[in-house]
Amino acid sequence: MILLGSAGAVPIRNLIDRRLFAKIEQDGIPRAALRTDEEFLRRLHLDVTGRLPETAKVTAFLADRSPDKRDKEIDSILASPYLFKIQKTKAPFLDRQAVRMMRAAVLLLSAALSARAGDYTAAAVTPANSFTDGIEGPACDAQGNLYAVSYEREGTIGRMTPDGKTTLWAVVPNGGRVNGMRLDSEGKLIGADYINHIVHRIDPASARFEENLTAGWQGPPFHQPNDVGITANDTIYFTDPNWKHEAGLGRLFRITPPPNRETVLIEEGLRGPNGVTLSPDDKRVYVGQSRGGNVLVYDRAPDGSLSNKREFFNFVKNGLPADGVADGIRCDARGRVFITLVYTGRILIVNPDGKLSGTIRTLGSRPANLTFCGRDGRTLYITEKEHGRIEKVRVRYKGVR
Repeated sequence: MILLGSAGAVPIRNLIDRRLFAKIEQDGIPRAALRTDEEFLRRLHLDVTGRLPETAKVTAFLADRSPDKRDKEIDSILASPYLFKIQKTKAPFLDRQAVRMMRAAVLLLSAALSARAGDYTAAAVTPANSFTDGIEGPACDAQGNLYAVSYEREGTIGRMTPDGKTTLWAVVPNGGRVNGMRLDSEGKLIGADYINHIVHRIDPASARFEENLTAGWQGPPFHQPNDVGITANDTIYFTDPNWKHEAGLGRLFRITPPPNRETVLIEEGLRGPNGVTLSPDDKRVYVGQSRGGNVLVYDRAPDGSLSNKREFFNFVKNGLPADGVADGIRCDARGRVFITLVYTGRILIVNPDGKLSGTIRTLGSRPANLTFCGRDGRTLYITEKEHGRIEKVRVRYKGVR
């Protein structure tokens, strides 16, 4: 039997494989591709014997072209003098049944070795070029409708229903173009318009652009409002990069919650501020710097003010390409931060402590933005620019806002 999926085919050979992968499919947990022969051999020997395989063993295993060589290696491990020396000296009571149980445990380990926890591969949802390469700003409403910009042409917003039907939903007024979008507590869309230099509030029921949330701003004109993050009480944070500047020097703003909306400048001089999001408890604000090679984090006070800015995650320091560009950011319910890295074809999953815990591989090289959707909130939708389409992947925990 062969189990098929977006990560490729996986052979199902025994009861443990069937039960393990049935549970994975039942829970909607995506699989990574099978590990390479080098990874399999190293991890099998380390986990079962606590030792690295000898050089001769590695050379012979890699040269072996037989399809059942992994099964043979497991049998070899079970029959190894080192393993049975332990059985005879430490556990003389082991009988054939115990050895069979040990074999089952090793088979379970071999199945687990086929996928690395925290790694996923996305799948296409909409046809290629159904959106332009300006596709951005995904947002999902309570009914499971997904909104994304630049459907068929620039200056539009498309809507995909839960059954996968995508249509032109709205045209941005006055020649505008929306980039990042979120939904507020009343189900209204919040969208950053980088042409008209405003932040819209849009009624999903009528597709009417009903309010300019930044109308009261009296300071210097906005550069290009880019992305938005929102708290449980509808405080909005938005980034405002200046892409005409070599370093993209830009600003971060806050819009206070209703009924008294006010736009407040938080910080200037950020290097290409792009994606912005809140932690599940609204106590942290994350901001990606497209021209800074990192993601920043701020502590957030109950009044919405920010302090203690610091580097949360640096791409180069974590072995990632120097030309990777941080774009969209979202958090799941566990506080893990999902960061799209444009031009690398991957989305990073970073723990709240700043340690990389996994990646999502996208089909295209330019994942731009992302949002959680679906009945259980565990389907991650990704706007991908290279192919002008939406991709998706199932993840372990639901997302927030």
